[in-house]
Amino acid sequence: MAAVIYDVSFDLMSLSADTISFGPFSFLYENWQDSLELDKIENWYVAHGKFWDISRIQLVQEMTKESFMYDFDPMELRNIKEWYEVNREIPRALGKSKILSINNDTIQVLYSYRLELNPPFEYKNARIDYFFNVENGELNIAKIYLSEKK
Repeated sequence: MAAVIYDVSFDLMSLSADTISFGPFSFLYENWQDSLELDKIENWYVAHGKFWDISRIQLVQEMTKESFMYDFDPMELRNIKEWYEVNREIPRALGKSKILSINNDTIQVLYSYRLELNPPFEYKNARIDYFFNVENGELNIAKIYLSEKK
């Protein structure tokens, strides 16, 4: 049986007929709209959902329509120097992520991943808090937490 993938782009239209475009997002589920959320941080619209098992966030500036997209991929943790300094481990396989909350300018993300390539496997969860810079649309690491066994 072949997988069905829903590729979705959408527009947010204000009462003044101003349009803000989001996307693309790809979903594996027919009820994809249930996993897509929309928030606002100051003058930025924030759409977030799952891209496969990886959480994705797209930020669009309300006035300039400038847009940034970020994927929270556990396999990319190995490329973050600060991550390695705190946790001293490298995610190897089967990663996924979940946006826990968006509160003011802080985005909390939970990463789940496996450490080994071969048995016995060790699974971990780890959290990173990101600071969203409303001036330039960048996400910066605010805090890295120690990973925990699942």
